[in-house]
Amino acid sequence: MKKRIKPSLRWAIRLLIWSFAITVILTLFSTHAMSGAGLITAIFILLVFIVLGVLFDMLGIAAATASEKPFHAMAANRVAGAAESLRFIKNADRVSSFCNDMVGDICGIISGISAMAIVTVLSRDFSAGVTITTLVVSGLLAGLTVGAKALFKPLAMRHNTAIVLLMGQLIHIFKRKVK
Repeated sequence: MKKRIKPSLRWAIRLLIWSFAITVILTLFSTHAMSGAGLITAIFILLVFIVLGVLFDMLGIAAATASEKPFHAMAANRVAGAAESLRFIKNADRVSSFCNDMVGDICGIISGISAMAIVTVLSRDFSAGVTITTLVVSGLLAGLTVGAKALFKPLAMRHNTAIVLLMGQLIHIFKRKVK
């Protein structure tokens, strides 16, 4: 008799594989973009990953806290994206894992790599001490990331319906373009 893998274990294995693949691709992109890049480019890439992490954190929080009720009404009125939004809410645990854990953690890892590239540029171009520069850059990175997430988390909870609907509408548009 063949043993069945529990759905939660299957989901965790999928996230593991996706995390590996996405991290490799994004690290390759950021490393290539930062090799030989100036300070401004390195800071810009770092900020992109911080913003991406904060946005996905918002999406995960919104999906986990939104109610199905308004989306049933929207779906009955054939509002574009309402059906997709309902799917997000019904799978809030998976959406949250994907957005908060997978994408958020990957952005955090790549932000750290980007921060080290900035430390290298600052140390090389401005003869800054590596230890002090590392402390300041990593402190700023952590403060910016945690502060932005703290700022936007209540917003995601307060406007969860609008955020989930926007997410559903974007998926709806993407599906229509692909077909």
